[in-house]
Amino acid sequence: MVTEQELRGLMFDMESDRIERTVSFREDKLGPAVCAFSNDLPNHRKPGYLLLGVSDDGSAAGLNIGDDELQRIGNIRSNGNILPQPYLVVSPVFHFPEGDVVAVEVHPADFPPVRYNGRVYIRVGPRKGIASQQEERTLSEKRISTAKTFDEQPCNAPVYCYEFLDRIEIVNPGGLYGDVRPENFPNASDYRNPVIASAMKILGYVNRFNFGVKNAMRQLERNGNPQPLFNLDLKTKFFVSVEINPEWHA
Repeated sequence: MVTEQELRGLMFDMESDRIERTVSFREDKLGPAVCAFSNDLPNHRKPGYLLLGVSDDGSAAGLNIGDDELQRIGNIRSNGNILPQPYLVVSPVFHFPEGDVVAVEVHPADFPPVRYNGRVYIRVGPRKGIASQQEERTLSEKRISTAKTFDEQPCNAPVYCYEFLDRIEIVNPGGLYGDVRPENFPNASDYRNPVIASAMKILGYVNRFNFGVKNAMRQLERNGNPQPLFNLDLKTKFFVSVEINPEWHA
């Protein structure tokens, strides 16, 4: 995550092709930019930076950035319009005298080409646009050269489901992964195989990312069940206990 001093340097760096400045929080503006940085066609192997609230000359644009704008940034990662899901690090809001600024650090994707609404966006120098067939082929070759098989670390452990009179307990092999940690669960998401996650989204089996656990919690609440109890300290397993609706004890 960038510091205030590093952000100042990025704002006025007019030479780098890994920086884009904008005052817009519209998805049709942010989506192609995130997609292009994720694809990293020049093969910088370094993050790109989307500076929100910054004018083309590098100065703060006098914006007031609040929760609504931050939510729009979060939606870019989780709404499934960018596939595979991008790896973003969003800075806190920096309150400069001239206006608020947020830096979105976009890391190169492990599995390019990345698409926004089905189109592959790229950035080379000052140019940002839709990739040609040859450029898409170049990105696909990058993916093949770095790809790892899904069963690189195979797991033969079963999923256990225990049914008691007052609760159900489920133990699933595989603990929290990647960006997901006990302190940000269930508000963060990551995927062991983003290619499969993308395919599930395209085929319609997934509405949006980072939705399933929170939706299950809402459905349990609607059904009158207590909130599920998670044990997130298990390193190699995921445990959840769902208690019965108290009214059903009679």
